[in-house]
Amino acid sequence: FTISWAAILAQAFVVSFSPPTAGGKGMSDGSSSSEVSRQAKKAAQEMVKRFTKIMVHGRKMLAVTATGAVRECVCRLDRNLEVLTMEVDGRERALPLETVNAVHSAGVDLAAARRLSSNPHVDDMCAVVLLEADQCLSFRFKDPEVRDDFVQCMRLFTGSRRASTYGFTGALMAQVQDAFLKEVEERLRSRMNDTQYSDCEEC
Repeated sequence: FTISWAAILAQAFVVSFSPPTAGGKGMSDGSSSSEVSRQAKKAAQEMVKRFTKIMVHGRKMLAVTATGAVRECVCRLDRNLEVLTMEVDGRERALPLETVNAVHSAGVDLAAARRLSSNPHVDDMCAVVLLEADQCLSFRFKDPEVRDDFVQCMRLFTGSRRASTYGFTGALMAQVQDAFLKEVEERLRSRMNDTQYSDCEEC
């Protein structure tokens, strides 16, 4: 199972990402920061590969309608990572990734997600996909980690696709990739801090 463009993306954003420097801090701080950056690169590659494989095969998801109804659907990406297809009750809707304007996690800002989606039934376990012509899709997840993987990978894929479609494959592509890696690194640091806090409480 290989997807050339996914592999190119995975390698590209790792090569283009520059780990933060120590910025005048002590050696231990700089070493720790570099180690987190290395872990983030590895985590990012693994996330992209795992997410791509699942989405190309098709993933069962829960869509939240404007009335609050929750409908099971199947979402899949084509092998070129150019189109997201959503199937509900045997009917398919194809969404070119360049038509996705933004992807938001309601877990980060619930009020903003509800405002952007115009859906008061969105909760903090949801991800909101904003499309052109003020259209929106809202998906609910059972696991916040799965929700965040979806949000971050879809941001990477849609941002890269827009940059490629409209001919901005240089600096803009690098910005998309850097933003993705920084989000992964923030999640990694948050997990590390939670672990340290938990260990401290047990002391």
